[in-house]
Amino acid sequence: MSLKLRSYASVVSEAAVIALSLGGIAPASASPESETEPALSALEGMGLLDHNDVESATGSLDLIKGLIVDTADAAVSLRPVAQVSPTVSDDGKALIYVEDPAYSLAVTGASSQADAGYVVIHDAGAPTRYEFAIEVDGEPAALVVHGDRVLVQDVSGATVNVIASPWARDANGVAIPTRYHVDGNVLMQFVDHSARAAYPVVADPRMECNWLNCTLELTRGETRALANNTLNAGIVCALTGSLAAACAAVLIASWAMANVAVNTGQCIGVRIINLPIPNNPHAVYVPCYA
Repeated sequence: MSLKLRSYASVVSEAAVIALSLGGIAPASASPESETEPALSALEGMGLLDHNDVESATGSLDLIKGLIVDTADAAVSLRPVAQVSPTVSDDGKALIYVEDPAYSLAVTGASSQADAGYVVIHDAGAPTRYEFAIEVDGEPAALVVHGDRVLVQDVSGATVNVIASPWARDANGVAIPTRYHVDGNVLMQFVDHSARAAYPVVADPRMECNWLNCTLELTRGETRALANNTLNAGIVCALTGSLAAACAAVLIASWAMANVAVNTGQCIGVRIINLPIPNNPHAVYVPCYA
């Protein structure tokens, strides 16, 4: 499976249209600030609303579609499945969906750490299943599970984005068991929190591609395996299609970087530049999520 591409000119043109159409974004609901503050505080506490040059998020926020990420070949949207309208954060970095006092949902894009959806669980009374609807160019996406990751495909079956491995952490930074399930174009994230967790618990499905590049981010476990020369790079890189061999070669040669990453609390990613064509896969340090 390989990521499809389109011309730089078409991407820039469509990005300009999206920017113009969203220039007047305004809150769609009158939810008081006190309702959105717990979710925003949890995201801010983890640094998820801070701009991150390494991640280079480029997504736009839309009151109807949620997060829109213009990839190399399509506009991919990710919207929390909720019965409420979102509230825009004061700084415009996030849309917050206050579905229930026990939990909130959110999306972030450019000017934040990642193009991502978030689940913010406030207490043990919250459910364990959360849903996000994903579309490609306004049509329901096809979602294909690939290991811990999920491929986002268009109607022709071409992969146009990748949902990174799931993660969830409590207020003390302790990892909480989580996993994905797909049903049509709905991505479900199960978060197995319990009364033993330190709330709030934050989890996210995050897109790994935008029109600038695609970054295949290794998990902590994969980074440790790479440092120990036990990672099956071919399997990890299979989703990069025609660049799989180059991706695998980059990973195999990056064991020294992986050791540095392990010792400094970072992870390794393989970044592929999209313009003018997919090229130059190279290793980068990325924050560890999963």
